[in-house]
Amino acid sequence: MSKFKKKSKSEGKSNKDRVPNETINYYDRVSQTFDDFSSEDEKETFLKNVFSQFGEDGIRLCYLARTSKILERLINNCCPSHIPGLFSIFKDEWTSLATHPNASHVLQALIYQVPKWMSEAQRNNEELDDGDEDNVQELFCELCIVIGDKLEDYVKDTHASYIVRCCLEVLAGCKVQDKLTKGKGKSKSSDKDGASSVPFPPYKPPEKFVKYMRKLTKLIFKLPDIHALLSDWSGVYLIDTIVNLLHHTDDKLCQKYINKTLVLTGLVKNTDSEDKKKKSHSTESPEMPVIMKDKCGCFLIEEILVIASEETFQSIYNTVLQKNLVEIALHPCANFILQRVISHVKDKEMFEEIFSKMSEILEDLLAYNRLGIIIHLAEACSRLHGCQEKLVKNLMEAFHCSEPVERQNKLAPLIASLLTYDVFYNTDDKKDDDDDDEKEDTAPRMLQEINYHGAVLLEKLLLFGNTRRLADSMLEMKPLELKNLSCDKFGSHVIDAFFTSTTVSGKAKEKMVHRLKGTYVDLACHRNGSRTLENIWKAVEVKQRIEIATELAKKIHIISSDQYGFHINRNFAISHFINRRQEWTGFQTSSSKKRKIFSDFLGEKGENPKKRKVEDEKKTKKKFLEEDDEEKQTFERGKHHQQKFKDKPFTDHKKGGKQKHFKGKTLPSQQKKFKHGPKKFKFKPS
Repeated sequence: MSKFKKKSKSEGKSNKDRVPNETINYYDRVSQTFDDFSSEDEKETFLKNVFSQFGEDGIRLCYLARTSKILERLINNCCPSHIPGLFSIFKDEWTSLATHPNASHVLQALIYQVPKWMSEAQRNNEELDDGDEDNVQELFCELCIVIGDKLEDYVKDTHASYIVRCCLEVLAGCKVQDKLTKGKGKSKSSDKDGASSVPFPPYKPPEKFVKYMRKLTKLIFKLPDIHALLSDWSGVYLIDTIVNLLHHTDDKLCQKYINKTLVLTGLVKNTDSEDKKKKSHSTESPEMPVIMKDKCGCFLIEEILVIASEETFQSIYNTVLQKNLVEIALHPCANFILQRVISHVKDKEMFEEIFSKMSEILEDLLAYNRLGIIIHLAEACSRLHGCQEKLVKNLMEAFHCSEPVERQNKLAPLIASLLTYDVFYNTDDKKDDDDDDEKEDTAPRMLQEINYHGAVLLEKLLLFGNTRRLADSMLEMKPLELKNLSCDKFGSHVIDAFFTSTTVSGKAKEKMVHRLKGTYVDLACHRNGSRTLENIWKAVEVKQRIEIATELAKKIHIISSDQYGFHINRNFAISHFINRRQEWTGFQTSSSKKRKIFSDFLGEKGENPKKRKVEDEKKTKKKFLEEDDEEKQTFERGKHHQQKFKDKPFTDHKKGGKQKHFKGKTLPSQQKKFKHGPKKFKFKPS
C-alpha cells in the first residue's frame, strides 16, 4: 500500500461533505438531458455551458461515486476545445485524483482525451492556437513528471498504477490495455460509457512524448523493489503494457526489456552468473523457477512468449522448459505457459520433443484435468502436419479403447464425455474376458452429457488429415446419441465440424445424414439443434436435402408452429417442397452449384487461397496469350491480303454501297468472329 493513499481517502471524505445537494441534482439532470440532443452542435454548446460551471465544484465532484460516472461520461464526449480548460482545473490535484477509487476514473478519461486533442491539432493547425497545443502538452508532461517523482508509490497503488499505464499509452500513441485485460474478470457493465470503451484515436506522438515514454520505462525498471512487482497484478500489468507498447513502436527496445524481465524472473540468467555457477553446480539440473508457480508471473510469461523473438523463445525452452516439461504440465499454474509454448511453436523438432513427453503422461493429464495441453497438442498437430496418428493412438490408449479392436469404434463418445471405457460402460477389469463381453452386450450406455473440453478436442481431431477412425466411431453412435450431441451447446459444434471437415469423405457425410434419420423434427424444434440442422443443410448434396425435407414435410404442422422450427420451415422452403417439388429441386441444385463455385473460388476445399489465386491468374494469362496469338495470325493474313488491294476503293454493300478506303487495316468482311475472344473475366457471386 502506498503512503499517500490514506491521505487521499481522508481528503475525499472531507470534500464529499462539502458538495451541496443542489449541485449533485444539477448533474443528475445533466446526465438525463444529455441523450436528448440530436445534433453535435447542440451537444457542444451544452457541454461548454456545463464545463463553464465545472471549475467551482469540479474537483470535489470527482470523489463522489454518483457524480464521477457522470463526469467520466461527459469528458468522453467532450470536444477538443474543452480539454485545455479541464487540464488546468485538475493540475493541482494530480496525486489525490490518481489514487482515489472514483476520481481516478475521471482522470483516466481526461488522459485519453489527449490523443483526440492532438490528432485534431495535427489535422487543423489553423483552427487551434499553437499556445493551446503547447499548453496541453506541457500540462500532460507535468503529470508525467509528477508520476516520475512518485513512481514507487504510484506503481504499488491499484488505481494510480492504472493511471501510469494510461499515460504510457498516450505517450506511445497506441492502446493495448483492452487486449491485455480481456477476459481477466472484467465485467461488461464496468466498461459501459467508461474511458476504456472509448476508441483510441490514431495520432503521431511528438518527440517530447517519446522521450518521456523511454524515461518512465527506465525509471520503472530501475526501481529497487522491481522483483515485488512481478508477484503483484498491478506491477505485472504495468510491465506487460510497457512490453506490448514497445513491441508496436520499437521492437529492438522491446526485446531488450523482455530480456531484462526474463532475467528478473529467473528464466534467463546473466552470462557472468552462469559462468560462476557452472563451476560450482555443473551436475545440477535447473529447477522450475518460483515465478512459474505464481498466477501473476505465469500471466506475464505467457504474454512475453507471444511477442518474444525466436532466439528468446528458444532460450526459454532450452534453459527452463525442456528439462521440466512433466512438472510444468501437471502444475495448476505453469501448465498455461506450456499451452502458450505449444500454440506458438514453429520448430518441428521442438514440437516432437514436447509431444513425446506429453504422450507418456497423457492419461495423467486427463486425470489432473490439464485438458488445455491436449487441445493445444491437437491444434499443433494439424498446424505442423505431424504426430497426428500417434495422438489418436495415444488417446485410444488413455481412454482404454485401443484393445480389443471393437472398442475403437467407441472413441468419439468417450472423448465427448471425457470418460474411460471402463467408467462409461461400467465394466470390471478383474473379471474374465467372456464375462466382460456378456456385460458389454447386456448393459449398453447412452451418451447424454457432453463435456466442453471433450467437444473442443473432437473438433480439433476432425481437422486431421486422416479422420477415418473418428468418423467411423461417430457413425457407430446411436441416433439418440447423435441427437443429444447435436442439441448440446458444446456438442453441436462437433457435428458442424464433421460436415465442414475437408478430410471426412462424402460417403461418411451421407451415412451420417441417413444415421440422423428420425431425429430431424426434434432438431428443427430445438434451440441448438436447429442451428446444427441449418449447417448440415448447407454442407450436404441435393439428394440428402431431399431426404431431410421428406421427413420434415410429414410433421410440417409441428415445425411451423415452433419458434425455432418456423425458421427451418422458411429457410428450407418445406411448403414449397410439398406443393412444387420440381421447382424446389431445380432451385436447390442451382444453389448447390453456386455454393461449390463460390467455395472453389475462395479455396475452402483445403487448398491455399493464395496459391489457388496465382494458379487461376496463370491460367487466364495463358488463355489470353493463346487468344492474342490467334488474333495476330489472322491480322497478318488480312494484312497480306490487303497488299493486293491497297489504295483501291472498297464498296460496302451493306451500307448503301458507299466507297471506303482501308489502309493498313483488316477489311470488315475479312474480320473473323471468335467464339472465345478476349473477355474480361468477372466473378458473379451467388
